[in-house]
Amino acid sequence: MILVSGVKIVTSAFAVALATQCARNMIQAVVIVRSSNSVPILTNSSDICITSAGSSTNGVFDDATSASLPAAVIVLQGMKRKHLLNLFCQSRPPSNAEWLIGDWEGCLLDNNSAMMNFVSSILTHMFFGISYGRWNGKTFSTNSKGTNRFLPAVDKVASGTDTSRITERHKFHFSLQPSRLHPDTSSIQLRYSKHHPWNSPWHTMMDEIREVPGHPDVLIGIGCVAWGGGFLNGAPFCLWRKEQED
Repeated sequence: MILVSGVKIVTSAFAVALATQCARNMIQAVVIVRSSNSVPILTNSSDICITSAGSSTNGVFDDATSASLPAAVIVLQGMKRKHLLNLFCQSRPPSNAEWLIGDWEGCLLDNNSAMMNFVSSILTHMFFGISYGRWNGKTFSTNSKGTNRFLPAVDKVASGTDTSRITERHKFHFSLQPSRLHPDTSSIQLRYSKHHPWNSPWHTMMDEIREVPGHPDVLIGIGCVAWGGGFLNGAPFCLWRKEQED
């Protein structure tokens, strides 16, 4: 009886803490989006370094080894969520969505706290990737269709991974659309609703991605599900174009 009561207390405390962190994320997003119109748009490759000056790799569920990554990705891994949201709002999408066609590796970025980083990692790698492995990025194909890439959980996600071990699941449609997060601007939106039944937890899933200024082969994204608070509580991630194997 005491054990049951203890479990209930711990569960309730976790639920309250999680709700508080989600509210914090949403308030933060509202403030940043509202103030973004007064911030100059980034236009060159040095701006990302200025944005994250003094930061270091946050180490929270970094999904890729730094030795094999583009420099811009390493910088993104060291940025906090508020700076990532600022960067997203200052960035712009590719003018032609078809330019994205190909394989892109990816990793999660900071989501504001150890708890939210943990939740993002569990949702992405364990539930979204259940039976498929750890999330490894996305593949964009013709006809505005794409899939997510997964690696066996035992593999370390890194550039140059043996593609024979990649599993592709969770299809989406992508196109240039008005941004749900940043009004009066556009993003490449990835929608999953056509490929998941209405009662699937991923039916309302949606991503928005944009080019990192000065680094067209690196994309910054925000992913969300409606039941998790939508884009205001979205989780940042990044993608980088996979190098072609000889």
